[in-house]
Amino acid sequence: RDGPRPTTPQTQFLEELSAAPGVTLPPREAARPVQSRRFDRKLSHAYQITSFSALSRIDAQTAPSGDPSTLSGMEDVVPEDDDLEEPLRQSSLLPEEGSDLLLESFPGGVRTGTCLHEMLERCDFTSAASWPQIARGTIARHFPDSSGPQLDQRVDEVMDLLKQLTTTKIAGLHGGEIQLAELSPAETIPELEFYFPVGKVDTARLEAVLEAWAERVGLPYLPVRYQTREIEGFLTGSIDLFFRQGGRFYVLDWKTNQPLPGQARLRKTYGRDGMHAHMVHGRYYLQALIYTLAAAAHLRLCLGERFDWDTHMGGFLYCFVRGIGSSSGFLHEAFSEAEVRMASEAVGLPAPGKEGEV
Repeated sequence: RDGPRPTTPQTQFLEELSAAPGVTLPPREAARPVQSRRFDRKLSHAYQITSFSALSRIDAQTAPSGDPSTLSGMEDVVPEDDDLEEPLRQSSLLPEEGSDLLLESFPGGVRTGTCLHEMLERCDFTSAASWPQIARGTIARHFPDSSGPQLDQRVDEVMDLLKQLTTTKIAGLHGGEIQLAELSPAETIPELEFYFPVGKVDTARLEAVLEAWAERVGLPYLPVRYQTREIEGFLTGSIDLFFRQGGRFYVLDWKTNQPLPGQARLRKTYGRDGMHAHMVHGRYYLQALIYTLAAAAHLRLCLGERFDWDTHMGGFLYCFVRGIGSSSGFLHEAFSEAEVRMASEAVGLPAPGKEGEV
C-alpha cells in the first residue's frame, strides 16, 4: 500500500489480464486409498552362508544328548554362587585333588577359548622370550577381574602350556615327527579364513564319508542322522593354524575342552580314545573334513599343477591344550584324496581337478 504506484506498462498488463478468459480446472479427484504393495515372491531359505558351527547345530534324529559345547565345558555360563550346594561350590572353584591338567585356573567357557586362541595366534613358537609379555597382556584383557597373584598364576600356567607344546614331538603319519618348536612365522598362517560357494549340501553324504573313514582308520563312529534340510550358498570358516613342515601342509585346531562327564581330570584322559570321545561328541570330525577340503582347495589354487596330494597333504591335528603330555593331547589323523573328493561332491563343489574347481 505504501509502495510505488504501478507504471503505465504494468497498468496495461493488469487490464489485459483481467480481460482474459478464465481457466477451467478439472474436478478434484477423490483421495486414493493408501496400501502397501503386495509381495508374492517366495524366497528360498536354503540359500545362506553356512559353516561347520551352523551345520553341527542342525537338529538331528539321533545325536548325542545335550549341546556338545555345553557338556564339554565350552559354555561361558557361570552359575550363581547361591545356587550351588557347598560341595559343588567348592568343586567349581578348586581343581580336583590329584588333577594334573594344564590351565587349571582357567574356567571352562568361551572366554577361556577366545583368550587362548588369541594368545596362540600371536605367539612365535621359536621365540620363547616373547611369550610372557603376550600372555600377560592377553590374559589381562580377557580376564580384567584377575587379581595380581591370580594373573601371575595364569601367566605361569600358559608358560607351562607353551613349554609342553614346543617340547612334545608328534609322530607323523608319513614318517618323521612334527615339532611346533620349529615352526617359524614364515611357515604358518594363523586363522586362515575360507569362503567359497557350494551347491546343495548333503549332510548324509558327509556323514557317510566320515563313517567310511573311521572304519578305515579303526575308530568307532556312529554317523549323525540329520533331519532333511536344503542348504546352499556359501561355506565359510577359519582354520586356527595352517602350517608347513617337512614339505607337507597341516591343519591344526586348538581345543580348550574340559573333560567330559565321567572322565578323570588327568592328562591321560586325553589319550587317543579320550580325544576320540571329544571329537565324536563335539562333531569335530565334520569340522576336520570341511577344513581339509578348504585347505586342499587353497593349495590347488596356490600350487596349480604342482600340487600332489600324497606329497603335500599332511593331515589334521586337534590339540586339546589341557591334556598335552608326552603321549596325550594331540590327535593326528588324515583323510584320503578320495574321501575329500566325495566330501567335495557332497557340498556341491566340482570334483577336484575338473574345470570350474574352487
